[in-house]
Amino acid sequence: MKKDSSDTSQIGITAHYTAFTWHKNGLSHPVLTTRPGRALFLVAAPWMWMGRNLLGITDIQTYLIQRHILMDHLMDMAVEKGKPVQVLELACGLSPRGWRFLSRHKNRDARYVETDLPGMAARKEKLLKQAGLLRAGHIMTTLNILALDGPASLEQVCQKHLEPGCLTLVVTEGLINYFPLPVVEKLWQRIASVLKSQGGGLYLADNMTLPQEGLARAVIKPFRSIIEALAGGRTHLHFAADKDAIASLAACGFDTAFVHRPEDWAKPLNLPLCRSQSTTRILEAWVAD
Repeated sequence: MKKDSSDTSQIGITAHYTAFTWHKNGLSHPVLTTRPGRALFLVAAPWMWMGRNLLGITDIQTYLIQRHILMDHLMDMAVEKGKPVQVLELACGLSPRGWRFLSRHKNRDARYVETDLPGMAARKEKLLKQAGLLRAGHIMTTLNILALDGPASLEQVCQKHLEPGCLTLVVTEGLINYFPLPVVEKLWQRIASVLKSQGGGLYLADNMTLPQEGLARAVIKPFRSIIEALAGGRTHLHFAADKDAIASLAACGFDTAFVHRPEDWAKPLNLPLCRSQSTTRILEAWVAD
């Protein structure tokens, strides 16, 4: 039987690799690593080293580190606005962000709602509880981004777990490049609508772009093939230019949008860079109060 390309469960294996990469680089907790993640990391390591050091391209490991650190920083900048804050992370996988965010902001009124498909959500909640990392205000629940109604839909999860009067942040990391643009834009429209119902807020996402330089552009196909092999599905490069991403977000209902490159934040955040142009972009989109 042909696999349904809209089935988000196909993305699961990449969560293991990503989680071990974050841990290996000091960004996560050992409890959120797995044996499959370690094995994938070790198998891929020589290829990542070759891409980074011999070809000078942004390898998968560098991409994962860049996007995670930069998204964390943009979230912290938003929190400085001073209101009580609540975060909804979609398709969180084994990300340490919820635990780390609440640890950094433990002295303020903060809530973090992590969501994923049932298997991953249950597994992660168990791991966090076993390690004593699930503090007050940290919620794990099921959400399917493709569900348009029912208890696992974006709208009903928000209605159940989000509260009015807070600064609301919605985060998707490592998600949108696995879906065709029409699916992504439909999700963006729904996120913008949720933020509007909450009185405004911030949406953050990462996006992999198509390199413009010759060598990096030439090797992006095998680079994507590695990711697709891990994920068990296609990847999609949506925008030829940053202005196209901004225009798409605006069309989906966001009032302002910005695109951040690792090169712009390399020094203040000590981000790793490669010789060629980065393929990493972080999208920051606001719905006004």
